[in-house]
Amino acid sequence: FLLTKKDANLKLEVNFGDEIIPLDRDGEYIFAKETIYRLDEKERLAIKPFYQTINSKGTNIINISEKYNERFISEVYPIIKKLGKIEIDNNVEDSIYNPGLKVDIYFDKDRDRILAEIKFVYGDIIINAFNTKEDKRINDRILLRDIDREKEVLSFFELAEFRVSSKNIYLDHEDKIFDFMYYKIPLLQEIANIYYTDYFDEIKISESRSYVGGVRLNSKTDLLEFNFSIDGIDNSELQDVFKSMREKKKYYKLKNGSYLPLDDDELINISNLTKYLDLELRDFENGYVDIPKYRALFIDEHLQNSSLSSIKRNLKFKELVQNIKEPSDIDYKIPKQLQDILREYQKFGYKWLRTLSAYGFGGILADDMGLGKTLQILTLLLSEKDEGRGGTSIIVAPTSLVYNWLSEIEKFTPELKTLIIAGKKEDRKEIINDINDYDIVVTSYPLIRRDIDLYKDIVFKSCILDEAQHIKNFNSQNAKSVKEIRAQMYFALTGTPIENSLTELWSIFDFVMPHYLFSHSEFMVRYEKPITRENDDIALRELNKHIRPFVLRRIKRDVLKELPEKIEHKIVAELTDEQKKIYLAYLQKIKDEIEEEIVTKGFARSHIKILAGLTRLRQICCHPSMFIENYNGDSGKLNLAEELINESINGGHRILLFS
Repeated sequence: FLLTKKDANLKLEVNFGDEIIPLDRDGEYIFAKETIYRLDEKERLAIKPFYQTINSKGTNIINISEKYNERFISEVYPIIKKLGKIEIDNNVEDSIYNPGLKVDIYFDKDRDRILAEIKFVYGDIIINAFNTKEDKRINDRILLRDIDREKEVLSFFELAEFRVSSKNIYLDHEDKIFDFMYYKIPLLQEIANIYYTDYFDEIKISESRSYVGGVRLNSKTDLLEFNFSIDGIDNSELQDVFKSMREKKKYYKLKNGSYLPLDDDELINISNLTKYLDLELRDFENGYVDIPKYRALFIDEHLQNSSLSSIKRNLKFKELVQNIKEPSDIDYKIPKQLQDILREYQKFGYKWLRTLSAYGFGGILADDMGLGKTLQILTLLLSEKDEGRGGTSIIVAPTSLVYNWLSEIEKFTPELKTLIIAGKKEDRKEIINDINDYDIVVTSYPLIRRDIDLYKDIVFKSCILDEAQHIKNFNSQNAKSVKEIRAQMYFALTGTPIENSLTELWSIFDFVMPHYLFSHSEFMVRYEKPITRENDDIALRELNKHIRPFVLRRIKRDVLKELPEKIEHKIVAELTDEQKKIYLAYLQKIKDEIEEEIVTKGFARSHIKILAGLTRLRQICCHPSMFIENYNGDSGKLNLAEELINESINGGHRILLFS
């Protein structure tokens, strides 16, 4: 290339040698000097105008008129320097003015918008980016502008969506003003000099801030008190701050007009905590929020995982968390008569239950079937009676297991005076009137549905559900009835893995600790739909944080070393009412027949008759349909077998059934 000057115009002579021939429409491939070249995109854009001009005009001379001199020197000259060798005559070289670029940006504020004036300063030449009328040039000089850097500066304002006015640019949308002030200006300061008026300086970004907060267990109210404040911000604005965060806003505009960025990690973690706990934001105006103490373990884990060092915890709060996490460290006395009977894992289970009871929490004992859930509950009830903290507790069980509870109580804790609720409605009503004279009351799910009105004035020490999967349908009469029982504490026993069904999990928790997992509709939105439909790991981890402290589940392989080679359980089944009527009728008939047989033939010759009668009674105990045609009633033993089989299958066990 040869660059010369004629009068005030520039002349560029291009010498590519042989003719350049493009081989495709895009100019990616060209033929020159008997060779095919492949050009990258940047090379194509640079060289294409030259060979197009040369080929179209048939000359290798390109004339540049005076008014384009500056653009040519600033935009084209740097490109041709990279394409090949360039010679410049002295007249041109003396005309080029290259003092380097200095960028000055002036900011002002006009009501609800910010104004910007951009000036590119080249020595004694000042170029207003949006008001070229102010530009001053000396005619015999050609300014070499730093176009790339000018574009870099202008792109900041273009991306921020500034609008152009007569001699400057402006931004009038509050969200965009915040984005520009918070994100763009710090970067702009690295490539330009920033000047601003006092009015513009009124726009403040409240970045340097500190947080103060705490959570404490108030022993008088038995509630947690959570407080939080931001230095320099009135508590009355906290509600709006957190509301803005829940609405996914980037900032909150304080009453003093400054902007509070909402991207701070610690503030985000506190906001998430208020959301997880479903706190009433307006309560922050009082300086603190009351929270049920069953949230303590979730709060503690959230604070630790989020490294929220600004939130302090008082000693009683720490003790509560530690005791629930490590109940084995607490020296709870085990009743003497059970000391040698309980296995180690059962002692842990008893202490876990005892700790929950001490704090007024409910819980779900979900040990595998056969690991002694009944014994652990009985140990809890006996220990509390021995220490003078007893009262009447009610146990609701499947009909087939009611008398099994009585059998276990008589075997392990005969000191606990027990009442079985059975019989006709009138009989049950009379029995319930004497309920306070007993330590334990055992009833069934069908009877609690019918008798729930009889319990409305009674407050039990504890309410315990056996086979709690019977309330997995929260709309069922079983669930609705047991949730009307009034008690100081609620416990649920189940051998079925409750994590198999989130709805079942919610329903059982709604019994043991009402509102702990929020309303069912809220639970569906927060957890069930995200987890089951969207495989949301974050929602799953959050739910686990909530339930982990209040569910204890051990399976046989966890405690295998403590178990004997074979565990035998003798389970008592009660006859159904219809079965009992048949049994008593046949019993009377057989007695009459045997007495007549003995009178007629003597006792020694009546053995076969006696054996036949006993066999018949045994068949009735198994199932009357074994010899009575068209019997449509139930069998207590078969009902119990079905209950055990269902629990075993749901627990993932295999069954060998002898009949």
